[in-house]
Amino acid sequence: MRRYRLQLGVGLACAGLCLVAACLAFGQSTGIIGGGIFRPAASGSGTIASQCGVDGCAAVQSTSTSTITLTPNFAPGTGTFVALYIYFGGAISGLTLSDNNGTGDGIGAGTYPFVAGPSSGQAMAYYQFPSAPSATTYTASWTTSRGVLFVEDGYTGVNSYVSGTSATATSGAPSISQNTTYANDWVTCFLGNISVGNITTTAGTERYATSSGSVRGNLIDAYVATAGNAGTCSGTMTSGQWRALIMELKSN
Repeated sequence: MRRYRLQLGVGLACAGLCLVAACLAFGQSTGIIGGGIFRPAASGSGTIASQCGVDGCAAVQSTSTSTITLTPNFAPGTGTFVALYIYFGGAISGLTLSDNNGTGDGIGAGTYPFVAGPSSGQAMAYYQFPSAPSATTYTASWTTSRGVLFVEDGYTGVNSYVSGTSATATSGAPSISQNTTYANDWVTCFLGNISVGNITTTAGTERYATSSGSVRGNLIDAYVATAGNAGTCSGTMTSGQWRALIMELKSN
C-alpha cells in the first residue's frame, strides 16, 4: 500500500483520478485542483445528503495508539464527499493517511496544531472527493502513541469543497460558524475536548457523539439556504478547553 505523508500545516496533493487538496491551517483555506486555484461557480440546489443519517456515522477511538483504521458505515460511491476528522490527545508528528487502495484517490488535508501540551491535543480535518467506490477503510499512522478519536461522514450531492476554518477557546459552549459563499451550501463540523466530558449538540444535526474515553467529540452538519448566512455547529459541556473544525460544501 502506498501512503501519502501529510506534514502538519501543509496539505499535499495526491496523484490520482482527481487531484484534490485542501489546506486549512488554523483559519486559512485554499482549494486546489490540478495545481490551480479552484473557485466554484453559481449556487447549488441544496440536494446534499448525509450517507450515515442521524447518529449513524462510523467512529473508532483508542486510549493510546500510533495507528488507527476506520471503516465507514456506508459504501462510498463515485462522487461521494468523505469528511474525515482526527482528534489526538496530544501533539503528534509524522502523520500518514491513506485509504485501503493507497492509489491517490484524492485525499485533501488540513491540519490544526493547537497549543502544545497533553491536555490541548491536535484536531485535524481531511476530505476525499470524489471518493473511490472501492475505498472501504481509512488508516492513519503517526510517531507518538496518543489517545485518538477518528470519525467520518459521507455526503452525496456535493459539487465542491469551498473552504474551512477552526476555533478553540475555554468555555462551556463550544461553537464554530462560517458565513457561506453560495445559497444552499452545507457545513460539516467537529466539536471536541480532552478529559472534559460529553458535548450536547445545540445547533446543527448531530451525526455522531462520543460518550466515553478521554478524547470526546461530536460530528455535526447544517444546511444554509441563503448565501452569506452563517452555518453554525454548537453545543454545551462542562467548562473547559475545546476545539472545533468546519468545512463548507457547495451543492450540485
